[in-house]
Amino acid sequence: MSIDLSENLLSFAGWIRATRVSEILREQLWVVPTSQSIHIIAVSMVFVSGLILSIKLLRVGFHKRTLSSLVIRYTTLIYGGLLALLITGVIQTLAEPLRQLIAPVFWIKMSLIMLALLMTYMLSFKFSRANEQPGFTEARTAVSVIYAVLFISIWIAIIFCGRFIGYTYFYHL
Repeated sequence: MSIDLSENLLSFAGWIRATRVSEILREQLWVVPTSQSIHIIAVSMVFVSGLILSIKLLRVGFHKRTLSSLVIRYTTLIYGGLLALLITGVIQTLAEPLRQLIAPVFWIKMSLIMLALLMTYMLSFKFSRANEQPGFTEARTAVSVIYAVLFISIWIAIIFCGRFIGYTYFYHL
């Protein structure tokens, strides 16, 4: 038995679009642009926070601050930004489910966000326990360089995917 995923997504998106919540969000002309604006600000906050941590991991800047102190400070901003992204993303998806759910680039973006969230958690977990580890050093290693470059690359890809959703969804209708 073969399941056509695109047919199911199209059907699901149509069902969401037919709900009263979706209708109300579409009727309020300010909701989607406001949500998109907040979404862009939250993406910027998360990206810049991740960029600051990545720069520190690369040992390029912030010489007077320890990585542990920066991780504590900026992962809080990353998690707050991700919460804002979740809320505004749900609003946008409820208001325009066809635009979001049927675009393959949307699902790529969601997968990359999950990867970035996992990487953020791993980094915060490692450095939140750093003070408890005797002899812990914040030396730059090949792993930290790979992590930093990968983290920045993932967020750049997320930003590109987010922009492409609005320009590619109609190819899949």
